Amino acid sequence: VRHKGKKSLITTTRDHNKNKKNCIYLDLFDVNSWIVPDDVKVAYFCAGVSKIDECSDFHNKSRLINVVNTLTVINKLVEKKVFLVFLSSNGVFDGIKPFCRISDSTNPLSYYAKLKAEVEEKMSMFKSPYSIVRLTKVLDSRLDLMTSWVSDLKERKKIVAFNDVTISPISSNYAGKYIFNIGNGYNHGIFHLSGQGN
Repeated sequence: VRHKGKKSLITTTRDHNKNKKNCIYLDLFDVNSWIVPDDVKVAYFCAGVSKIDECSDFHNKSRLINVVNTLTVINKLVEKKVFLVFLSSNGVFDGIKPFCRISDSTNPLSYYAKLKAEVEEKMSMFKSPYSIVRLTKVLDSRLDLMTSWVSDLKERKKIVAFNDVTISPISSNYAGKYIFNIGNGYNHGIFHLSGQGN
């Protein structure tokens, strides 16, 4: 948001009690009455059902939130000429080929990734500029998995890690800066964000 030549940040929340000047109410279960705030220039869309298991177990709910209502909000933003940065996933690829290119065809395997790919496909028809950022796994020290591993290490407990998953992790700090710069520079296109290796 620009106000008197200065930029400010507005976030959204599902908690009515947090609804204030720079934090507005938005529940992706019900978006039809939601109105885009005035003077918004860039929107970073990172909300939705993000747990793969939850998407798999609750198809109707996750599709309503991650596709139907997500596109309703996105269309409202596009109508207001807001530059959109949509956070997607490298899960739109099947994982067989390493370091997929932007031009590679998507082939999502999980239902979560299929929903992301569906939104990407709808966005590809937009005439207005936008950005899609496909991220690998974002790891943060506050992540439940990380905190439990740290706790287990301190107690000299054995850690059982995954042996069937390959990831190329990035930090939340790195991801945040990269994503912000895309929107701040109005950089149109699809971007892949990952670590240097896997």
